[in-house]
Amino acid sequence: MSDYDPMAVAFYDIAHEGAQVRAIASALSLSLERLSSEPEVGVAPGLASLAGVRARSIIILCADDLSARCAQLAAALMEPTPVPIVITHSLPGYIGALDVLVVLSEKSEDLQVSKAISQAVSRGVPTVVVAPADAAIVAEAPRNAIIVPPVPNTLGPSPTRLVVAVVALLEIADFDPLLVIQRLNDWAERIDEELAACSPERDELVNPARQLAQLSGVVIHTAAEPIGVALSNVIAALWTMRGKASGHLSLAELAAGLQYYPLTQTDLFFDPLIDEAPTASGQQQSLKPIVWCAAEEHSPGLPGAVAATTENPTAPSSVLQLLARGFAATIFHPAS
Repeated sequence: MSDYDPMAVAFYDIAHEGAQVRAIASALSLSLERLSSEPEVGVAPGLASLAGVRARSIIILCADDLSARCAQLAAALMEPTPVPIVITHSLPGYIGALDVLVVLSEKSEDLQVSKAISQAVSRGVPTVVVAPADAAIVAEAPRNAIIVPPVPNTLGPSPTRLVVAVVALLEIADFDPLLVIQRLNDWAERIDEELAACSPERDELVNPARQLAQLSGVVIHTAAEPIGVALSNVIAALWTMRGKASGHLSLAELAAGLQYYPLTQTDLFFDPLIDEAPTASGQQQSLKPIVWCAAEEHSPGLPGAVAATTENPTAPSSVLQLLARGFAATIFHPAS
């Protein structure tokens, strides 16, 4: 009899999200050591070469929609930013040596992005590339490009790596790199704790990811604050990519649109994890809002809504925990 467990296999790559953060911390640590010693001929610069650098602007070039949403989350986590952050899908014509370019991609190949990297490096623009290990844009990148290494032998997207790579780059401009390294390792531990709670080995009663995945009806990811809105945008993309169609809207806009959901549950005692939702032929199923980074666990502010939160829901470590929870939920979707 085969011991093959499709959920365990699907969870394998997601379970490495904490390790993805440690890989960034290790890359920063290694480049810091190289800077403090004699430079090695032929060795590309590392993240530490940008420590203390206050760029004119940070240009984040995104090769795909998930990367763009992760860039928006990273920017929200760093608000107010000391320098302008431009999130774009093409290289701005004004980019120069005073700017920093960050390339985010989950694609294995993108000719236009590869050209943009070469063009930026040729202009003397410090360029950071965050992409899968086997991506052509990594293999074809000029030697002076800074490559953020992913965890080897993992497949599929890593939203945490995309977010944290941008955050780490912004942080080392203002903070001691050693402090940033410690912070990244602390975040990795929190992510690992969250993923342990979301493991396929844990049932729905004690698994927050399973609980979210079992919601039926029209799922809308929402939040009240900018960080939560950006997080819900990322998770909506992850869910839809993995077979659970869902939308994204701010809490205020969703509340204003409740009138268009005729079967939205209005029973104050309705538990979406236990009670069955009413349905009617030809009409929409009940609206199921998931409120990310909710201020209170039991008061998400919408009828029938479920709160996804932690003790300090807008702290970077907590946001990354919630990102891991939302990502882990994709393996439990009934449609998967």
